[in-house]
Amino acid sequence: MAATKTSTSILSAVTTTQTSPVVDCSTDYAQEVYVSIAQVGTATTPASFDVQWSPDGGTTYYTSATYSAGTAAATYYWVVSVPVTATKLKVDFTAQAGGTSSTCTAQLGQVTGI
Repeated sequence: MAATKTSTSILSAVTTTQTSPVVDCSTDYAQEVYVSIAQVGTATTPASFDVQWSPDGGTTYYTSATYSAGTAAATYYWVVSVPVTATKLKVDFTAQAGGTSSTCTAQLGQVTGI
């Protein structure tokens, strides 16, 4: 049987500092978070994000490294692996300071069947 792949939107073109709603990944065999930040203008403090996941249904969350865009205007991309034991996850986005704006989009890539 072939693997089944799906994706779930986590953040869709958000421009303000926020934490995404919790996403259930308890039935996934593997997952990665794909994030892009489009930064406009030269930031004094670049936009950043981290991925938080829970192995116990949302009682305890562990946090990835914090990923930061550069200060230059550009679109930045990351792929963050999530442990296979994760059952819930969320993304914490912090908008840039200075410059014009930053827009974050995050998506969960999932393998849901083998």
